[in-house]
Amino acid sequence: MFVENVVVAGSFQRQGVGRQLMEAAAQLGESAGCYKVQLLAADDAYVHSFYEACGFAALVQGFRRYIP
Repeated sequence: MFVENVVVAGSFQRQGVGRQLMEAAAQLGESAGCYKVQLLAADDAYVHSFYEACGFAALVQGFRRYIP
């Protein structure tokens, strides 16, 4: 399962909403037979801390190329 563009409105941040979204996504993936949840994250320490707190581990470096 690939998760992309997780955003929580500013007025709801730091209330556990993002963590609930990530847990719901993982449960949805599990019920669909997925064996892992994968995502790319912005290169910001607070973003990495959030995903680590949700049980994710930074394992690889990703690359992307936008096509005009």
